[in-house]
Amino acid sequence: MELTKSRFAHIAQDTIATLDAVHFPLDLPGSEQLRETRAQLLTMLRARIVPHVLSSDVPAVVVFGGSSGAGKSTLFNSILGTELSPASVLRPTTRMPYIAVHPHDMAALEGHGLLRMGKVVPTTYGIEHVILVDAPDLDSVDAANRELSRRLLDAADLWIFVTTAHRYGDAFSWNTLLHAHQMGVTSAVILNRVPSKVQASVRKDLMTRMAENGLETSPLMIVSDAGPHEGLLDAQAVEEVRAWIQTLARSQMASALVDRTTQALIPQLNDRLLFLADGLDTQAEMYETLKREASRAAEPVERAFAASARAGRFGGGAPEAVWLSQAADKGALASLVARVQPHFGKKKARRARDEALIDIAQRILRIIEGIIQRTCGNAEDAIVREWEASPVNTAPIVEDVKGSVQLDSIAAQAVSRFVSDIDTLDVVENEWLFEPGVRALIIVAASGVAGAVKAADFLSLNTHVRQARDILARCGKEAIGEVICAYVAGLSRTPISQSAGVRLRAAEFLGATHYRQ
Repeated sequence: MELTKSRFAHIAQDTIATLDAVHFPLDLPGSEQLRETRAQLLTMLRARIVPHVLSSDVPAVVVFGGSSGAGKSTLFNSILGTELSPASVLRPTTRMPYIAVHPHDMAALEGHGLLRMGKVVPTTYGIEHVILVDAPDLDSVDAANRELSRRLLDAADLWIFVTTAHRYGDAFSWNTLLHAHQMGVTSAVILNRVPSKVQASVRKDLMTRMAENGLETSPLMIVSDAGPHEGLLDAQAVEEVRAWIQTLARSQMASALVDRTTQALIPQLNDRLLFLADGLDTQAEMYETLKREASRAAEPVERAFAASARAGRFGGGAPEAVWLSQAADKGALASLVARVQPHFGKKKARRARDEALIDIAQRILRIIEGIIQRTCGNAEDAIVREWEASPVNTAPIVEDVKGSVQLDSIAAQAVSRFVSDIDTLDVVENEWLFEPGVRALIIVAASGVAGAVKAADFLSLNTHVRQARDILARCGKEAIGEVICAYVAGLSRTPISQSAGVRLRAAEFLGATHYRQ
């Protein structure tokens, strides 16, 4: 299918906008390839394809790339005839890509994606109608340099692959060269620093390798070994390369080269965009899976807490001992336990019973707060274990969330809600207790202190005790829910892009093979 030039330009610009909004935040198997494909497409569209489609005056982009120590910067400078890009024995040499542009071509570069990728140097030493770029080493020890080198390769209309007699057989170099060829990038090869005595054999071997890998039409140029030296190479040493680039610039070859690299990518766009869309769907599915796993992992912890709360299992130990002390002879609660009918008018005795019950209730609430905090910690551990077993690298998310989840605060707020809800229960004072004492007795009985349970039964507070236990179970569930929400929120801080927009862009390229000039 043929696209008109204007239609192709419109779709390509829409695709750039769509891909700008697309991200693959989850570290799944294959995510790195998805991110790389997205970055490649964006660079190719923004820095290579769209500028040429919108204007025929944009110069061809020629990128010098290769492995460390291949002498790219020295060649780059020597072809220009001036020290523009720093060359050194130190590695990595080229950190900031130098982009040599003839002053006559600067106006045509306005808005070009290449401008944001390096240091643009207008120079009369440049070659008109061609932009020369000295890229960082493809195998740089610096990850940012390697990334930038790959992006410059994606932006290239022509990649001049620089290697040496000692390095041209490296698997890494060949894989990169073949990948560029598959992506539609036209490549030329410079065999640098070749001793004269091995030139013939090395050239023959390299040409055989190129032919075997579909690169037989790629130009091959040889630069002789100049031996130890500083500064520029002799002009004669790089004359073949410079003359070839000048011929490229002055003839129709540059336009043909630009058109070929642009047209070569069009048939691939549908498949590449669908690959990204499928990756986005996988990310979205895993996002939802992680959310479900967070809730599912915490469910057993939640059920265990709810069962303990409804069974009244939080009042053993110290609270029980304090109750027995207060219920003993001459204790504040002795008459209540003994069910000795008090005189209704003796408020002092009622206040003493209230105070005793409130003290025990406060002790129990502190214990419950500690239990909820540990329970939330157990829920968090269960979520982390579940996530660690998933194919996603959740370590960064977990690390981020763990620093923000305050379990002690969550537990304190849960207990505060529990007390507030107990205060809403419809209770009335009686001849043994004022309202605060009644509510305190409900809390103590709900925790499971045996004597308090009997006292509550005696005062017909059984329903209130059951309600209190249900409230406590609910408050524990809410606290665990806050932990779950914190981890889901951690996921949400890395929003998942939807695939619909990318699929729409892919459909617009479906069946497209080229565009009409």
